[in-house]
Amino acid sequence: MNLACGDERGALAAFALALDGSRGVVGKLCAARLLILQQRLPEAREILERITSQQPALAEGWTLLGSVLRQQSDTVAAARCFRAALATNPGDALAAAGLTEIVDVQEP
Repeated sequence: MNLACGDERGALAAFALALDGSRGVVGKLCAARLLILQQRLPEAREILERITSQQPALAEGWTLLGSVLRQQSDTVAAARCFRAALATNPGDALAAAGLTEIVDVQEP
């Protein structure tokens, strides 16, 4: 209903709440992505920290968490997350790009 009334932000918030209530990891990842789009980083971080602690082999969770941490200026923790994603999935281009960006910024 929110989207039909032109309330995109409200629609996204309602969708995020619905997905976060789902028990599946896919729903939780979707909820985290929506929260990131809304710049609700602390909430996204909380969801992603739960996902990565419960499913440490899920590279996408580590990559998203690294992105959130980088946006929150915690580059040390972000690099750790990107490395965890790459250890799980060496072909994760987003994790590799995120790690490269952090390293490039930190090097003089």
